[in-house]
Amino acid sequence: MKSLDEISFFLHCGYLPTYKKDDLFHSLFKDNSGELKRNPDDFFTEEAIAIDAGAKLLRSLFKDVEDGLHVIPLSGGLDSRTIVAGLVEQGLKDQMMTVTFGIPGTENFEIGSFIAEKFKLPHKAIDLRSVPNSSDKLMQIAINGSSWTFLFDAYYNFLIPKEFGEEATYWSGFPGLGLSGRVYYPFESPSWEEVLRLFMQITRFQQSIDLTQPGYDPIRSLPQEPFLDKSILSYEDQVNFIIRQQNYTSRVILFDGFNYKTPFFSPTWNEYILRLPHKFRSGSYIIRKILLKIYPDWFLLPNTSTLGASLGISKTHQNLRRMLNGIRRRIDKNPRENFKILDNIWNVFRIYRSLNYVDYNLCIRERDDFKGLVYENLQDLKRRGILYWLDLDDIWDQHQKQSANYGEALLLLAALEINLKFDELGSDSLGL
Repeated sequence: MKSLDEISFFLHCGYLPTYKKDDLFHSLFKDNSGELKRNPDDFFTEEAIAIDAGAKLLRSLFKDVEDGLHVIPLSGGLDSRTIVAGLVEQGLKDQMMTVTFGIPGTENFEIGSFIAEKFKLPHKAIDLRSVPNSSDKLMQIAINGSSWTFLFDAYYNFLIPKEFGEEATYWSGFPGLGLSGRVYYPFESPSWEEVLRLFMQITRFQQSIDLTQPGYDPIRSLPQEPFLDKSILSYEDQVNFIIRQQNYTSRVILFDGFNYKTPFFSPTWNEYILRLPHKFRSGSYIIRKILLKIYPDWFLLPNTSTLGASLGISKTHQNLRRMLNGIRRRIDKNPRENFKILDNIWNVFRIYRSLNYVDYNLCIRERDDFKGLVYENLQDLKRRGILYWLDLDDIWDQHQKQSANYGEALLLLAALEINLKFDELGSDSLGL
């Protein structure tokens, strides 16, 4: 049985952290002798030189690609579109299949489908409203290697390799064009504890209700000292790479037994990104410049990183869109009111709903598969008596009565119970 601290960390972040000497990311920072490399002293201090070097390197990531079916999950963001643009530039359009999944009216589903149609790409759209869910399906995902993550994310991502099989090549934007994705500070922070504190705030899984035990501080579940000296890797990158990307992201999008290509995880691209000054990485500044330079036709179109506008958007326009997106999110969070009559108006201006998968709040109220899955696991979790500080029935009742939107919290509790059952089965009985 997991400790209460481990359970509370899972209920805060949606995964459990583990650390290994030869982990996924440490290998990127070692030289041929196995010694840790230090960040090079010759940073790209001139913007034009940084853009030219990055453009040349980025294009090289898509050369010498083998023949066969290449499957690319195409969202509304920068990473997947860059992969598609790079492969099309190499003449592989006829060997590609782009896949968008989610529900109509959401940003990734709509923008991803729009890009596929715009460039006449082979494309499959998966409407997740018609994809059934169950405890057994989620347990199988845990068995397949995604245990102690938010199993619903892994379940939906696994639909793609399940659809196209082991013979295809799957392209992933993991861990992101900028490697660390978001740079958490506008400056390089001096304190390991300060970085951990902000990281825990930013990556809290859901905001609707605090599920952790009274007095729990997630910082105490994390290493009290950095993994590496910050001359090798910044503290912000360490917590993102070695904690979140390794323990969560990779385990819900990359599955054993399938051939994955992760061009942005290559040592050459990694070295380039780490040679960029903080100001060039912050907000994906230099990445946007590179993409507009080499793939303008692709990135002067709507994307999620600029809230449904192009990468060439002005700051004034982006601020306006940020305000409108904020208004829509506040409206969508209202558990009682139904503003679907406004959806078509929002969508005309590409102010889409910001759901990655399905509307979990609605699913738990209206879909029998979700209601049964969540209620069954909630009752099993209640019988364990380990979450003594939570009234699980009250959380369920408030959600069903539309007094609050506790969808993600309820699914996280259900995922906790399924992961606990996974542990109880044991590796021997699972055949692992």
